[in-house]
Amino acid sequence: MKYDTTIGDYIINYSTKIAGATESSYTLTGNTNLKAAYYCVVSDGFDSVRTKLVYTHLDSGLMLLNGQEYYVEGVVGNRVELSVEAVSTSGNLTYKWYYMSEEEYETYEAEGHLISGANSSVYSFIASKTSAPIFKCVVSDGITTKEVWCFVDYCIYGNIIDISEEFTATLEYSSIVEDGKAKTPTVTLKNDAKTLVKDKHYTVEYKNNVKAGTATVIIKGIGLYEGEITKTFTITAKPAVKPSEPAKPSITSISNAKVTLTKNSYVFDGKAKKPTVKIVLNGKTLVNGTDYTVTYSKNKQIGKAIVKVTGKGKYTGTVTKTFNINIKVGKVYTVGAYKYKVTSKSEVAFAGLKKANTKNVVIAGTVKIGGKKFKITSIVNNALKKKTKVKSVAIGANVKKIGKNAFSGCKNLKTITIKSTKLKSVGKNALKGINSKAKIKVPKKKYNAYKKLLKAKGQPKNVKITK
Repeated sequence: MKYDTTIGDYIINYSTKIAGATESSYTLTGNTNLKAAYYCVVSDGFDSVRTKLVYTHLDSGLMLLNGQEYYVEGVVGNRVELSVEAVSTSGNLTYKWYYMSEEEYETYEAEGHLISGANSSVYSFIASKTSAPIFKCVVSDGITTKEVWCFVDYCIYGNIIDISEEFTATLEYSSIVEDGKAKTPTVTLKNDAKTLVKDKHYTVEYKNNVKAGTATVIIKGIGLYEGEITKTFTITAKPAVKPSEPAKPSITSISNAKVTLTKNSYVFDGKAKKPTVKIVLNGKTLVNGTDYTVTYSKNKQIGKAIVKVTGKGKYTGTVTKTFNINIKVGKVYTVGAYKYKVTSKSEVAFAGLKKANTKNVVIAGTVKIGGKKFKITSIVNNALKKKTKVKSVAIGANVKKIGKNAFSGCKNLKTITIKSTKLKSVGKNALKGINSKAKIKVPKKKYNAYKKLLKAKGQPKNVKITK
């Protein structure tokens, strides 16, 4: 009896005889070495005849019980669980999980990115703003392989918080002696109100944490937390046991060194500032990383940032320098869903929306920019001009001025609530084109004054001012 994996006109030339198959029947074994076609040559010693080709189809019985694709909703900050239900009559099942972006999926060529360690029928993760939207699980029983596609639709309930701005990270220890094993000090991430949970609110990555030197700990927010904090700790060399100790090199303190920064003042932009440090001691310029290390703190927010220089190698001691991070008057900053223009060292003006499809606008009394609280005392000209999606606006208690055309063209704006009792000025056409059924609610004690102040600001005649 003969078989061949090639099907075509040349099957006789490329067939192979099966050893021991000399009977009138032959049983195929259920394994992955089955070939494409089989035939039998029957001979009576004088003549021979070849049977028709018999084609094989290998069915291991692998079945996907929950289909080849499904959709789930992922809430940012919560755990998302993906699962595959499969059965097979042949062998043990293996699983490999992959993730990919929508752009990669649409190419129809991308295999995806293998997720290390994800080798069971269930894969779960904490959803974040940057989580992949598409996952693929490759299921195999050793004979047959099938794919299950999982599509995740993410949504956000709550505010995204930057851990580098709102929380302080501490390590279990700052120094430890090397022993050939990776050092992973426990991280505590907390503020006055809350302590975050590892792998739920943040992840931790360690680098250069085996050999003597400076190890790095990278803390990254996940889920409803974003941002990154970097901490370091020292791994000191284990002292060698020797018959006699050689003379130790002299150690010089850097406390009397001249330390200068390349820049002593920055404009706040939300990014960490790290001016280069130059150290000169006794006429010699020291080398960063060899003779000293530099750490920065409070170098992202408005205020006084700290640079700490620590001696290394032949040098010891510490020197501390400071530089300023200032707010810039006239600069526009985005905080949450809104934009604000700095008008003084302590005040800002509401300057517009981050996204044009915002429906309900709330202008608070204050806003925190770069860790500093500013009063919102005005609304700039054209702040919400032609923002047709806006339906309501609440004006905070510190607003004194509303610029011209501030709400002009907001045709769906039906509710304006003025909480401020300090309003002194409303610009021309500030209310032009708002909804004809709009109502403007003002503080009771300011009703008469505000009714006069809001008169003829472009609003339709049917717009009502109420207490």
